[in-house]
Amino acid sequence: MLDATKKYIKGIKAAFENNASNGRLEGTNRRIKQIGRTAYGYANSMNYFYRIRIQLHNKFVLKQQFLTFKV
Repeated sequence: MLDATKKYIKGIKAAFENNASNGRLEGTNRRIKQIGRTAYGYANSMNYFYRIRIQLHNKFVLKQQFLTFKV
């Protein structure tokens, strides 16, 4: 085995045995960053947060939360 493989063999085995993943969270972070990049910054920060909510929540949640959302 290579030295690097020997050094990290416990972690490599654990990765195959454990089914956990942070892929969903990383995808959410990427989408939020992309919203900021395409907007080149919003003049009003609330518009940025509205855009994030629109992009990340489904329509049912939007209807329920936006009707009661207060600034």
